[in-house]
Amino acid sequence: MSEFRIIQRLSKLSNAKILKVLLLLLLPVLLFGLGLLVKSQVGFYHLFTSDPAYAYLFNGLAICEFQIPWLVQGPGTTLEVFCAIVMGITHLFRQQDTLMLDVMKNPDIYLNIIILSILVIQSVVLFLMGFLIYKFSGNPLTGVFFQLTPFVSWIIIEILRLIMVENLIITGVFCLNIIVFKYLIYQDDKERIIDKYLLSFSIIIGFIACSKLMYLPVAIIPFLILQGYKKKLVYVFFSVIAFFVFSFNVFNNWVYFRDYYINNFIHSGQYGQGPATIIELKPFLENLKYIFTSDHVYFKTFLVIISGVVLYHLPFLKIKRKRDKTYMALVGIAITMVTMTLLVAKQFKYYYMTSALLLIIPGLYYVFNIFSRRIPKRITAFIYIPALLILVYFIYGEVMVIIKNYPYYLDKKEMYLKTMRYVEDSFDDQQPTLVLPYYYGTPYKEY
Repeated sequence: MSEFRIIQRLSKLSNAKILKVLLLLLLPVLLFGLGLLVKSQVGFYHLFTSDPAYAYLFNGLAICEFQIPWLVQGPGTTLEVFCAIVMGITHLFRQQDTLMLDVMKNPDIYLNIIILSILVIQSVVLFLMGFLIYKFSGNPLTGVFFQLTPFVSWIIIEILRLIMVENLIITGVFCLNIIVFKYLIYQDDKERIIDKYLLSFSIIIGFIACSKLMYLPVAIIPFLILQGYKKKLVYVFFSVIAFFVFSFNVFNNWVYFRDYYINNFIHSGQYGQGPATIIELKPFLENLKYIFTSDHVYFKTFLVIISGVVLYHLPFLKIKRKRDKTYMALVGIAITMVTMTLLVAKQFKYYYMTSALLLIIPGLYYVFNIFSRRIPKRITAFIYIPALLILVYFIYGEVMVIIKNYPYYLDKKEMYLKTMRYVEDSFDDQQPTLVLPYYYGTPYKEY
């Protein structure tokens, strides 16, 4: 009888674990599904947009041919290497022409497999983030809450259709969330200066900065939570080394890389263009307004996080602690969000807000974690659940933006395919034909 009860308990325990894993799979599956949805709107990349898909395709091809890639604006080396790996593996299963010839003849086959690979990796890492945070915290709902990270803005889902470094930034921030969360729980700072956390932070920050240097402000989060100036200095040193290891192509074109970022800082226009005034006040303020009004979530959560940083110091709340690493993580998130907001307002493209948007969920978690310290657990649920439902409501609005835009992109795709069918039916196969889609980033006549 006792053996039967033990088996029953083990069965219940096993079922509970399976339910928790299934719960943590829901949002990654949703992300993958939304990614497939927006990807389906493209059709052919050579008709939809060549910027920046073809740049990374050809620079990845250069790596496959054991050449140093030329593109260093990002510097974007991580995505170039990723494209090279995917193309190399894909070609093993095709074995028709040489890799170079096959890519040039069938670019869309390779581009579609690259974006599909990005979707798979993002979804897997999102699941791992939720699962590991659940293991560290002991609460599956905490893991699910962190999995809301990519759903806070329509733009995070929109960029899943394109081969852009921002997609690797998303994965990088997922990894940063995992390490920061674990560090805040387990690390007591009594270990040696160089430990697994410091090395992990340095590698992740090097990866993010190498993907696109403008997202470097996120490095302030590990810098603030690491205790002691020696650790901070070693972290900075290793992060710089990690950046240059990942950005191996920068050495081959250092002057262009350096001048690109200097010109971007000095000039007020896009990509280092415009007058050398650093900022033009009128468009800067207009961009700032758009950043705070273009989705349902950012401005509201931005105010909550900034308020949390300020109100923490009110004596009557009695929530301050010595060497409060959780608060320092919150300060780092706030500084990153403010810095990225100002940088993007200077030279605006909304998807540049990627790293700031991805910090909304961890920022809200740390605000709640700090301000509920003196509140009994049974009462915190009455605060947490309504707040969570409001957040989910706003996130639902962001996801619906993607759904509502779907018919528009389908019509656009059909228009391009109609043009392509006309070309195929009306012209000889051997006749060179140039199709110019009316879309940002597609080839201009000069090309």
